[in-house]
Amino acid sequence: QQASSTSQHFSSAFKRINELLDEHKLCDVVLVCRRDINASSNSSVNNSSRDHALIKIPAHRLILSSVSDYFCAMFTSKLAEEFKEEIEIRDVDGEALKALVDFVYSGICRVLHVLNRITCKFKIRRF
Repeated sequence: QQASSTSQHFSSAFKRINELLDEHKLCDVVLVCRRDINASSNSSVNNSSRDHALIKIPAHRLILSSVSDYFCAMFTSKLAEEFKEEIEIRDVDGEALKALVDFVYSGICRVLHVLNRITCKFKIRRF
């Protein structure tokens, strides 16, 4: 009985946290990366094209830190990223990072091959 109610409690809590993310409420960090890391970073590209090539992923530091040693270290080690609102993540495809963040919040793996490529980089704990 107690294990079931505890499980339901955490399920409800994460459902609400996911809703807050969808509503961009209480998010305290935005991960920014290139939509396609293989895209050219040609300096002749104008700023609006560069902005279009970026993907911005809102998130909560606490949630990312709870499942990733990489993010936990980033947000708790007195690095500049601990205080920045937007953090650039390099050498990761934006769509892959978005899939990873979606997985962290929902527990649902929509793109397995993408997640397998990047879970090692961010040291995501599998529960």
